[in-house]
Amino acid sequence: EPIHNIYISSDTTLTAFFAPPTCRIALSATPIGAGTATGAGEYEKGSVVQIMATPAQDYAFACWSDGNTDNPRSVTLTSDTAFAAQFIHEAALSAITCDGVPVENFDPAVLEYSVTLPATQTQLPVIAATPMDVQARLVFIQATTVPGQASVVVIAKSGALQTYTVKFVRALSSDATLQALTYNGLSVPNFKTTRLVYEVSLPSSTTAIPTISAVATDPNARIVLIQANTFPGQASVVVVAADGSTSLTYTVEFKKGLNNDATLKSIAY
Repeated sequence: EPIHNIYISSDTTLTAFFAPPTCRIALSATPIGAGTATGAGEYEKGSVVQIMATPAQDYAFACWSDGNTDNPRSVTLTSDTAFAAQFIHEAALSAITCDGVPVENFDPAVLEYSVTLPATQTQLPVIAATPMDVQARLVFIQATTVPGQASVVVIAKSGALQTYTVKFVRALSSDATLQALTYNGLSVPNFKTTRLVYEVSLPSSTTAIPTISAVATDPNARIVLIQANTFPGQASVVVVAADGSTSLTYTVEFKKGLNNDATLKSIAY
């Protein structure tokens, strides 16, 4: 400690030792196993230190974490410093697209991706890719089903090989419409998928409460039937889409029609 308290019981001589300030340089490599970085340690402040990145087999040095591409590199230490040597596989891609749209969060060091397609898409997705090295060869294995997956095999000029995989899933549908709506086995008059309210007139002599049934447009949608409990009365169909958040309610109002009895009870002259 620069301030040192001691107890004096006799003549004493102390010597203060001084040293030039030092700085520490820390080095790492990414991704793990792709190479090493040398030159780390503690040096006198102001020293010029040489650091070097050495790639592992099938990898190449890309840059240091601050974007500098010199290798080896000379660094003047004025404070504690840290650098990461970034390596890239010789068979790496610089981009992957699905139907012309870049795959989200693409990273050349990440080999597996997942893409969610619209629930209404019927056409199979097509992937394309761009290699880091223009001399690399690409082999595409496109998806044949959804859900399914596609792959890109990258073969570098050196013979290094990597495979990128894109898995495709289909988004849950938000379709909460009905394909058909019936009562007592008969189609509700003027039914349309976009129309939610209906009126049905039944003979005034009707005594049985009508029963409704329905078929959803999306077979994965859930249907809840709320039958009428009286006649005249109202029945409803609640359709919950496969996404679990979209819903529609169809309503059928059953009414008693005007009496159509045109017979005579008696006739006299």
